[in-house]
Amino acid sequence: MAYENNDNMMFDEFTYEVDCLLIGETGEPASEEQMRYITSAYEKGISPQDCVDALLPDNYELAA
Repeated sequence: MAYENNDNMMFDEFTYEVDCLLIGETGEPASEEQMRYITSAYEKGISPQDCVDALLPDNYELAA
C-alpha cells in the first residue's frame, strides 16, 4: 500500500511499511541505527517511501 504521508498511520504500520520497502530495495530490514531515523521521519510526517529513499546507501547522508 502506498502512502503519500503518514497522517493516518500508526507507528507500527509505518515501521512495517518502511521495513517492507527496505527489504525490497536492499534485502535487509531496518537496523537499530536506522530505526532512530525512521522514528524521526514518522514524527515529522514523512512518507514511508521518502524515509526509505533517505536511508538507502547512496542517500544515507540525507537521513542524518
